[in-house]
Amino acid sequence: MKKQVYELRMQGLSFGQIARQLGISKSTAFGYFKEYCLTVKSQESKPVQNSSGLDLNVRAERTEHPPIVKKLIEIKGPTLKEILADDLVKVEFDSLDFSGKFLELIGKPSRIFSGIIWGLPKGGKSNLSIRFADYLQEYFGDVVYIAAEEGVSASLKEKFIQIKGGGVTVVECRNREEIREYLKSKSFQFVFIDSINVAGIDNEYLELIKAENTKKSFISIVQATKSGNFKGDQGLTHNCDFVIKVVGGIAHHHGRFGPSSEINIFEGELYTKNEAKRTTIAKKLTSKGSKETEPEKPSIIPVLPAEKKPVVPEINFNIPLFIETPEERARRIENTRLRLLKEEAERKRREEEQRMANQEALKVGLKVVAGIAIFSGLVSLFEKKPPKK
Repeated sequence: MKKQVYELRMQGLSFGQIARQLGISKSTAFGYFKEYCLTVKSQESKPVQNSSGLDLNVRAERTEHPPIVKKLIEIKGPTLKEILADDLVKVEFDSLDFSGKFLELIGKPSRIFSGIIWGLPKGGKSNLSIRFADYLQEYFGDVVYIAAEEGVSASLKEKFIQIKGGGVTVVECRNREEIREYLKSKSFQFVFIDSINVAGIDNEYLELIKAENTKKSFISIVQATKSGNFKGDQGLTHNCDFVIKVVGGIAHHHGRFGPSSEINIFEGELYTKNEAKRTTIAKKLTSKGSKETEPEKPSIIPVLPAEKKPVVPEINFNIPLFIETPEERARRIENTRLRLLKEEAERKRREEEQRMANQEALKVGLKVVAGIAIFSGLVSLFEKKPPKK
């Protein structure tokens, strides 16, 4: 099954198409693909014989260029850990000290967490998300709110007016590639994406973004179907720490950091602004303004150009990495193009067959109607009584 998933993927099929073809879930197909990639062993070149194993006329040097070996890089995760339950109870983990309504709703999450907020339109999920984002910005770190659904609009402005503004950075973008590149270049602690459906981000792509931003927490806002069900891959709910469903202004929570709970979003204040932080910022701005009024002193120290440091990518050592060679990528893209052409040709063939079938059915129908009319005329002719003498 894993090999079959790998072969279908290399033919250009998406994980969703593979899942439908093999009758498995998309997350299972993705897991099989990763596992098979890690089991593929790189080709090994034959060892060179030593002098004792060589004939007189045999050269130890290679006579041909060594074959190019495709290597898979596997970064192993941490080794097995063993700890007594009594010792585990004494361990203190780094968590966010939530308070008030958010403590009641979520509990005390870990420093890095992942959450899902979903619900029907106009149910209050964006209002809760904005309040949650502002709460995190006020007390725990910098927040970016990617407004893919509403954008920078009057409705979003009204939501921020209700919470008296804040320091949350708002970004309008609906392209998942641009969102991915943007997050890699920024140092926000918390990322809100509202909504991932509009941004075209599925479970697989969201996990990729998380793997590239291991020091960021992600809160994904997900839409609901017209029938009120979760819209998207159920793998999203398995790869997060908590799920909050918002219905009619009521937030229902299920997660790992606390028991199931619910709160009314619009009943009272969910939190208070961090006045101490605002006072500190005001003092810094005041001191900065006073310094700017002073005349600048000439500097006698030469300013040297800053040395460019190499950019070191962040790597999550718990996630195995595998490399797709340019040849494999080109083959997969070509297979995808051929598959799409084949599907388009098949679609046109079916449409042509349907058109011909409709024309044939129309001809048969016309013949039947004509036959019935002729038969009715003959019957009426024979049944016509002769005139009386």
